[in-house]
Amino acid sequence: SSADVRIEDLQHALSRLLPSFMLPSRWLSRDSLPLTSTGKVDRKALSSLHLDDSSLPSSGGPPRGHVETLLSQLFLQVLSLHSIERDASFFHLGGHSLSATRLVSRIRHAFGVQLPLAALFASPTVASLARELTRLQ
Repeated sequence: SSADVRIEDLQHALSRLLPSFMLPSRWLSRDSLPLTSTGKVDRKALSSLHLDDSSLPSSGGPPRGHVETLLSQLFLQVLSLHSIERDASFFHLGGHSLSATRLVSRIRHAFGVQLPLAALFASPTVASLARELTRLQ
């Protein structure tokens, strides 16, 4: 049963297989996965399960300055969150490659900077990305 599995053990096992930005930061314990009528995982139902923001790691305090504030608003829009701290990783907050592409597009539009997608992987926090944007501007 799910009660027999410790989150720390899962996190440790995954850390041996995945790069750190791909490790889940939030977990939801379920007795079973939602299934379609054909017995496959119902991805739509799975994606509609909601985690509250209180399960997010706390890191670095609120955004500082105009660039970080605007970046944090873009992070919140793309990740559908209510709050974010300046040193929380985009990927630990639930971001993935598709949402990263959306974020980079919004950053290009908001800041007028051609930010390469690789920059988000190298600087995945509001604070580090703000430094990168300031350097590029």
